[in-house]
Amino acid sequence: MTKHECKEFIAKLPNTISETEKNEVIEILQRIKKDYFNISTSSINSTSIIKSQHNKKSSIEFNFDSEQLKAINSKSKYILLKARAGSGKTAVLVERVKRLLKNGVNQNEILLLAFNKKASIEMKKRVGDNFANSKTFHSFAYSIVKPTEDILTGRKQLLFVQSLIPKNELNEIGNDEISQQKANLSSGVFYKYIRNRSDLTLNDIEIKSNGEKWIADFLFEHDVKFEYEKKINQVYKPDFTINKNIILEHWGIDENDPNDQAPEYWTKDRNEYINEMNSKRAFWKTQKEKIFIETSVVDLKKGREEFENILKSKLEKAGLSLEKLSTSEIINRVQNSFTTIYKITERVAQFITNSQQKNRTVLNNLMHMYIMKTIGSTRNRYKFEIFANDIYKKYEESNKLDFQILLNKATEQISYKDVASLNYILIDEFQDFSPLFYNLIAKIKELKPDVNIFAVGDDWQSINGFAGSSLEYFNNFAKYFDGAEILSMNTNYRSKSAIVEFGNNLFETGEKANSSQIGGQVVEIKNIDEVLSSISKDIKIAILVRNNYEKKEINISKYKELGIEIMTAHKSKGLQFDDVIIYKNSFQKTDSDNKFFEFFGKTEQELSAEEKRLYYVAVTRAKENLYIL
Repeated sequence: MTKHECKEFIAKLPNTISETEKNEVIEILQRIKKDYFNISTSSINSTSIIKSQHNKKSSIEFNFDSEQLKAINSKSKYILLKARAGSGKTAVLVERVKRLLKNGVNQNEILLLAFNKKASIEMKKRVGDNFANSKTFHSFAYSIVKPTEDILTGRKQLLFVQSLIPKNELNEIGNDEISQQKANLSSGVFYKYIRNRSDLTLNDIEIKSNGEKWIADFLFEHDVKFEYEKKINQVYKPDFTINKNIILEHWGIDENDPNDQAPEYWTKDRNEYINEMNSKRAFWKTQKEKIFIETSVVDLKKGREEFENILKSKLEKAGLSLEKLSTSEIINRVQNSFTTIYKITERVAQFITNSQQKNRTVLNNLMHMYIMKTIGSTRNRYKFEIFANDIYKKYEESNKLDFQILLNKATEQISYKDVASLNYILIDEFQDFSPLFYNLIAKIKELKPDVNIFAVGDDWQSINGFAGSSLEYFNNFAKYFDGAEILSMNTNYRSKSAIVEFGNNLFETGEKANSSQIGGQVVEIKNIDEVLSSISKDIKIAILVRNNYEKKEINISKYKELGIEIMTAHKSKGLQFDDVIIYKNSFQKTDSDNKFFEFFGKTEQELSAEEKRLYYVAVTRAKENLYIL
């Protein structure tokens, strides 16, 4: 079928079609989109076909249904859109921004906020036209505070918290994936495991690209001292500072190949990146005391060994004498580089985050503990609360900067000049709101009383209570945003009806989701292998578990070789797969970690409800078939 024939086919579609015809059209369009990405579909008027399909090359756009159009076009000052899983909430957010821009609103008047970087970048790219104001809450806060010190995040933050805990308290098994692997694998196999990871170096540094990973590991194995992304000034952090006088930048694109575009997850396009490359080169030409060398993705094409030969040659020309450490010494150093993170550390870190998100100081934590003790908090729980609060006090006294402190600083420092041009704020995943996020938005409202706020979320997907989020702002939106309009989108365009119905049945209250597609299946199975033999190799499959402990029960390498993704339910949020296999048992009891956080006002019933919502998130990742193990 030619592109012209495709357009003719779409133009001939009737205004109303039956459910069977809708499904046939969807299947045809799914096949068409593999080869043609810019087909105009303005003549499709059905309100039940999925409205936006996004892929790496481009997108096919369909008309929006009546619920989506109402949300896109509403002129209310404050709007909360309650959007069930698969209902197209991202498409609506993006379309709302596009129409504001089309109607003459300057992009500086718009702020599109997300809770994680991946979602922020995805929305930025879907808006297009070099839209720059899609940010995470934390990157927005960063732009206000402009801190000079590094921010504690991820594993680095956990290790710092652990450094504050007395060693005699670190008596529980390692909990994070790295610690589990270190405990379960021989030292030699653990070295190979880390060497083959793409995100961590052999000396436990979180890295951003495969090339940087290979460079860091090579330097480690040759006993060369380096610093990763050491700040030169307020805005510039070169990739590697080696022995203090050698600067190494690894470029992420081939500047001589016009077809080599910036990856999807980057925040800048090819031209912006090349301009940045050239400005960095010009800067280092002026720094006569430094030696500047470069590598790029072009050097990676022949594999790791050849890349290391190229790197070795460049470093030796820069004056380094290189000799690789013995294998036994490398293995020993890798073992020493990775400190085991204990379960108690994760619990304390969550306690600190919850305290910060709820604006709890050490003092009012102590007052609350006294109340909890008088109403019957269990001895073990009360002991943990006192212990965790002591570590929180040390953490506060350290004056380290983390994301929660950054948000507080932004709320304190934000001024009218920071938001003078701002007229529209659009917030994704509003069910994950917390007091810290609300305080920042409330301060903006105070500075700009006329600002419009559009928030979208799904109360059935509120799963971040462990990090301090609360449904209070979602459930009582009109209380915090006076005169707000509450809208709903309940049609799931992702999952077939059997899966949608299964998800609905998990809840007794709330608006049920509708499915746009009949069919699918939900099947209970006794083991994974019994279903894999019948699954097509051409589809996306995921195995979802409650936590990292369950990963130990799965032969990860076996299933990864089959192209199956294995992840926790939390990690799966925002993703979709043709078929999903779920480890059911652990979702049916309240996680033991969560019980420690009744201190923050969570009842057993609320904790159980959050576990159910996490199960719902896992269920609604499936499009075609859901297998319950």
